[in-house]
Formats: sequence, structure tokens, C-alpha cells
Amino acid sequence: MNFRLIGLVAVSVGIYVVASVCAVQISIHRKSKWDRIRKKFSYSVTNIAHRGGALLGPENTMYTFKQGVVEGCCDMIELDVWESKDGRIVVSHDKALGRACGDNFNDILISDIVVGSNPTATLPQSRRRIPLEFRTHDIKNYEATSDVPVDDTTRVCLLQEVLEGLPDVPLHIDIKDTKKEVVTKVFDMIAHYKRENNIFVGSSQSENEGYIREYFKQRKASVRKRYRVFPSLSGVLWIHFLFFTGLLPFVPLEFDVVSIPVFTSTMRSQMYEEYGPMTARITVFLLSAPTLWKYLQTRGVAVVGWVVNDDVDFEEAIQLPLNGLMSDNPLKFHKFLNSHKEISKLVALGV
Repeated sequence: MNFRLIGLVAVSVGIYVVASVCAVQISIHRKSKWDRIRKKFSYSVTNIAHRGGALLGPENTMYTFKQGVVEGCCDMIELDVWESKDGRIVVSHDKALGRACGDNFNDILISDIVVGSNPTATLPQSRRRIPLEFRTHDIKNYEATSDVPVDDTTRVCLLQEVLEGLPDVPLHIDIKDTKKEVVTKVFDMIAHYKRENNIFVGSSQSENEGYIREYFKQRKASVRKRYRVFPSLSGVLWIHFLFFTGLLPFVPLEFDVVSIPVFTSTMRSQMYEEYGPMTARITVFLLSAPTLWKYLQTRGVAVVGWVVNDDVDFEEAIQLPLNGLMSDNPLKFHKFLNSHKEISKLVALGV
């Protein structure tokens, strides 16, 4: 047995571990640790309206998007997009329309729709009762009240309508459709409306990461610097792997934002039901890394969490070092934040 070789390997590993730990700790404890991220993001993302605020109105509709803005409660709107049959970019979380628009649309996909020149005539109305993906302890569905209209504002809408109707509101756009041309269209639309700086854009689908890289490879380096891009879920997992293995301080970052699940008591209980306690515990352990979030922020990366909907979860989530939180009820979260500023550990941007 070559003890000298073993000793050299052990020393090398030790030096590597110490260097990695020191790099992280120095970054998160230096006085200027927030300078880089606050220079990059001149606007607040503390309160993000998930799907526009899926408890304020029918999710992903212009009515609901504007509710959060009119109420003055949200800093950013989160939404998802797909491509229609005639190449229009449609705002919808689901690939099919049934959950949001009713049983008559269960078998109709966004890709089946021809939008044409009159979206009001071709895009369907939202249903009055929509099941929530992120349930609270008491609320399982969105229920429209009598003051919520049935008109052009409560139908399925286009990304173009959002960009034109809310020109100054920061957005978080998740490209669900896994096609190169869709990625290109969305990024080009953002550039056309000169919204690169105040839109978080990316895809939760790993297939799209390659298309996003290719998009920027075909353009000048200065173009990439203007955008605020987030990675897919597999990209988020890769970041955590690099962090836990100590490699992250030595790896260049290709993104500006990270969106992560926040495992409050409500989400943990849902995970236990859906995946079983063992899988849930492992997932929660691996993806709950406040030190990582702080370190990413020192490198100019904003970290936002999803999704919190009631007071119990609000109280847990605001004690985490995040830059923002998504909620289906941004008005309720806004009121909670204002009355609990003394315990909040959220790292505000735009200040």
C-alpha cells in the first residue's frame, strides 16, 4: 500500500474542503455581501403573485394580474407560457385547459388552439371554481365571488397582452413548452418590449436549458448580461450538488435567479401524502440550504421561494434568507409582512 500517495490525497482533499468552506464563509460574512445583488436588481421581488394570485381571481388572467397591482400588494407576477397551434404565446400553467376552464376543455391542449386575430373569440373563459395546486390547511379551491366579472379580462390571455397591459410590472416567466422556437419567441418578445432587466425568465423543464444557452451563444455577450435567467429544476438540483460537494465556489454561474420550493409545514404534509415520508424527508433535507441561498446572493443571484398561502407558512417562510416569496394570495401576504417586519429575515432588493 502506498501510504505516501494516500497521505497526499488526504492532504489535497483537506485543502480543497478548507478552501471551499472558507470561500463560502468569507463571501457571506463580508460587509459588502449584498452590493452585487442589489446593483443587479433595482426593484423589489419580496411579494410575488403566483399565477397572478390564484386566490385573488382566476389564475393567469389579466383580471387577476391587475388585482395585485391595483391593490398595491405584489412586487412581481409569476406566470407560465405555452405555444398555440398558430404560434401565439399563451399564458397557462397547464398544458390542457380543463382544470382552469372547465370539463368541456379537458381534452383540449393549448397547442390545439388557433388564436387568430381576435383572442376574445378564440380563448376560453376561466371557470368560477379552480382547484389549487398549493392548498392551504383550509382552502383547496379558488371560488369566484359575484364581483368577479365574466368578460375579456377573465379569459385565457396572451403573453403579448400581459407585456402591453402591465409595462412596468416585473414578471417571472416559466416557459413550459419544450420547443426551441418557443424559447426564442419568448426571449425575443422580452427584448422587443425592452423588458430584459425586470423579467425573470427561464424554464422548469430541463430540455429548454440547452435552447436558452444556444439562444445566447448566437448573440453578443452583452445581450446575455441584460437578461435575468433562472435554471430548470434539474439545474437547481445540480447547484445543490455542487454546493454539498464543495465545488460551487469554483464553478461559474450561468443564471441570475433561482426559484426553489419552500418546505413549510403545509408543503411537507402534502409531500408526505404524495411521495411517502422517506422520499419527502430526503428531498426536504437536500433542498433546504439557507447557507447556499446566502452564498448565491453574494454572487449576484436572487433566490425566491414557492409557494406560501397562509399565516402558518408565512411565519415560517419569512424567517428564511430569501429575496422573495410566491403566494397565491399576495394581498394576505402583504398584510402579514407589514405586521411582522420585526421577525422577517427576507433580504429585500430594490432598497
